[in-house]
Amino acid sequence: MADAEGSCSPTRGPAGSGPLALVVAIAAGALVLGTMLRNGPIGSVNDGSRWDTVWALVERGTYVIDGSPWDTIDKVKRGEHFYSSKPALLPTMVAGEYWLIRHLTKWRLPEQTEQVVRTILFTINIVPLMLYIYLYGSFLQRHVQDPWWRAFWLVAAAFGTYVTGYSSTFNNHTVAAWSVLFALYCLLRILYEDVRSPLHFALAGFFAAFTVPNELPAAIFLVLVFVLLLRVAPRQTLLYALPAALIPVAGYAITTYASTGTLVPYYAGLKTPLYQYEGSYWRNPTGIDALHEPKHIYLFNMLIGHHGIFSLVPVNILAAVSMGLMLARRVRQMPLLGWLGFIVSVVVLGFYTFDTNNYGGGADGLRWTIWMIPLWMCIGPLGTDVYGRKRWVRALAVVALFMSVMSVTRALPNPWTKPWLEDLAEKRGWINYYPD
Repeated sequence: MADAEGSCSPTRGPAGSGPLALVVAIAAGALVLGTMLRNGPIGSVNDGSRWDTVWALVERGTYVIDGSPWDTIDKVKRGEHFYSSKPALLPTMVAGEYWLIRHLTKWRLPEQTEQVVRTILFTINIVPLMLYIYLYGSFLQRHVQDPWWRAFWLVAAAFGTYVTGYSSTFNNHTVAAWSVLFALYCLLRILYEDVRSPLHFALAGFFAAFTVPNELPAAIFLVLVFVLLLRVAPRQTLLYALPAALIPVAGYAITTYASTGTLVPYYAGLKTPLYQYEGSYWRNPTGIDALHEPKHIYLFNMLIGHHGIFSLVPVNILAAVSMGLMLARRVRQMPLLGWLGFIVSVVVLGFYTFDTNNYGGGADGLRWTIWMIPLWMCIGPLGTDVYGRKRWVRALAVVALFMSVMSVTRALPNPWTKPWLEDLAEKRGWINYYPD
């Protein structure tokens, strides 16, 4: 297919690309599983808050987490009861799996926490991660000619991003990330390979919409996906993509209302009385949660500072270069993808710059941007024919990949810790977020 805005014809890699993607996907899954088995099942108050909801739903039939097994600061008080501040849809879905496990095996929380948690994380994190990597390998095989760069980006996606780094714990970010990749995979086949099957439209709509209950700023991604689908195939979009998208939308509405009594999730109002109850951590936050840095400093640290998406994961620099080349029309392949990535990145980073102050709290990397990583991973390889011909560029790319893998390896055992750059900055006396 040839689009008026640029070349859209896929290129085909050698037959060996498929098996390589399968091997790398299995290796990444094995790495996460091995790490998970060596470490405690509950990493912090963050994932503890979600597990409290899972426990409460199955053991008590309620979203009330009073007396739940794991203490957490991520909770609100409505009336006389406590509720998790986390969006309700994902814990509700996981509660369904826990209910099944409990009735099939008699394992219960908190008595058999390790068995229950690891079984569930295998199904919601590790299996989707392996499929994510395999499908990404298929994308590379279709659209990247150079086998060296195909292998580079495949390894980067498997071991060099926080999608893998957060896959050992219960969180919304990795779920949103593989949802984006699944939606993108179908979207790009529709846009650039003339695929018109109902299944591709339905999956693109479903997973683009499912991203939003897990990451509300991903609403911009959902809107743009539908704009692109309507642009090329309005009939199929309305018949297949739209009804499929309404499924997670309905799930969000039902579970949010059941948990909060409204359609607004709890975490949308940190300054409300729900958070500011007597004894709440959020009345007097400490450390990184109490920051009020100038916004230009805050943005600097989100980009190239101690929580930087470029400084902690330098392979993102190549993605940014490729995006710039696409916007400048130096790369003619998939121009709409370049604009999709640019608009989403600018809107989301702008939102977090002005609406937040703590870099995501006690967490490794800028966790709020993990869901955008598949966008960057799909954009990055498309510019290799322009930026990737020189040997010195490949040498720098290997260094960038090594540094990215180092950051991810540090996060993998427990991503609810500070990134190594923040730790280094504190030891050097450059920052002091946790004064004595």
